[in-house]
Amino acid sequence: MTPPAAPHELGTTLPVVHDQPRPRRRRRPSSACAGLILPRATTSPGRARQHIRAALAEWLVDEVDARGCELIVSELVTNAVDHTDTPLIRVICRLLDDVVTLTVAAERSHPGEIQATRPEDGDDHGRGLLIVQITADRWGVRQIVGDGVAVAIWAECTVSAHRQGAAC
Repeated sequence: MTPPAAPHELGTTLPVVHDQPRPRRRRRPSSACAGLILPRATTSPGRARQHIRAALAEWLVDEVDARGCELIVSELVTNAVDHTDTPLIRVICRLLDDVVTLTVAAERSHPGEIQATRPEDGDDHGRGLLIVQITADRWGVRQIVGDGVAVAIWAECTVSAHRQGAAC
């Protein structure tokens, strides 16, 4: 009886290995847009967060950066619910290269300056725009006066691509 040949000897049969195609890594799009129209209701900030979370995950935005965007949209929608007269709130999320722009638009019955203010100690409200100011790279307000007053508050955040194993 002949001992089996070592794998390095000529004439040895080796198992056939087919090259498996590598799974393609998805790339983040260079531009994308998602929008949502919400009722002026206390449930709307949560719905806006879910929508933004799903869009940014689809666009492969890093989880830590996405959480900052979720916080911003939550604060802006909460302000729209608390400080506008409109029945509907529009939320738009745009990705262009490495910048996410979040816009929340609603109607008000009166024009007026919108700015971040410091609340008094013990106040339960009044920190939303301060949070936006701290979290966003840039933010601002557009007012359009016509039959009514439309207000759009926007915030920009620089984001990174999703990292494998990033913290949740």
